Amino acid sequence: MKGREPGEISRLDRMVREQITPDLPTNPASYLTDWLFEIGPIASNGMGSSAIGWPDIAAWQVLKAVELFPWEAKVLRQLSAAFLGMMQDAKDPSCPAPYLSTETMERNREAVSNQLRIGFKAMSMANAKNRIGGKRACKPVASKSK
Repeated sequence: MKGREPGEISRLDRMVREQITPDLPTNPASYLTDWLFEIGPIASNGMGSSAIGWPDIAAWQVLKAVELFPWEAKVLRQLSAAFLGMMQDAKDPSCPAPYLSTETMERNREAVSNQLRIGFKAMSMANAKNRIGGKRACKPVASKSK
């Protein structure tokens, strides 16, 4: 997994610094997510990351002296797979944050669209002002020939 660049902060750290509280869904079984992060939400398979496997869960059960119901073990694997999938998707800068509601994402899209429209209009107006008699106000830089 690629590390952060020097000075780059995580989305969570940025939100904490800006005092933003994400609108997270309620978690009816928070103990399962706690256990997931005790086990480790993902595993390394030698070629990259993978969802945790049955041996990971079994080893954790032995070490922690916890006896999982079969459905709890299955949910832990599903949560791990979902975590890994989101981790991979989040590498794309256009990937929305998983905690954003559809309404928030739509408002964000509209705001970005409006800002782009304003920016392109300003660029168009500036370009029109820089033209004199249909010609460029500045001459283009000539390329050096050998």
